[in-house]
Amino acid sequence: MNDYLPHQDYTSQGIAEADRATFIRQTYLHVAGAVAAFILLESMLLASPLAPALGKTVSPYSWVFYTNIILNFVLPFLLLMPRDSKRKMSMMKVVCYIIVVGHWFDFYNMITPGIMKYNGSLGFVEIGLALIFIAAFLLVVLKSLTQFPLVAK
Repeated sequence: MNDYLPHQDYTSQGIAEADRATFIRQTYLHVAGAVAAFILLESMLLASPLAPALGKTVSPYSWVFYTNIILNFVLPFLLLMPRDSKRKMSMMKVVCYIIVVGHWFDFYNMITPGIMKYNGSLGFVEIGLALIFIAAFLLVVLKSLTQFPLVAK
């Protein structure tokens, strides 16, 4: 059984008016549905944790946000796209360093805007703390690697 309206005998002008009225009614119903869906999605988006993240795209920290996107997605994606690049250890090391720096920018982007508001900046203190953590990490990892044989006997 079809969902169409039953055919009725109208004059040629009556058919045109009935079709036009049906078209206008359906068009307005579709527009009303689209507006309702937009309002629903917009209210869900603003109530979700995504709203502060979208606010960072226009804040004074927007350069950190976009640097984060470039370092954590765009560069690794483009550098690892060719098949041969995934087979070269030197390219994998470069991408690994890029991702580690991008991870630092990600944490900076998560923490600094909430704590420092509009007074935060990327200066010597932030870079120095990052270098201290890198040095501590390397010290612990390399010291623990010297205690065990790395080559199987």
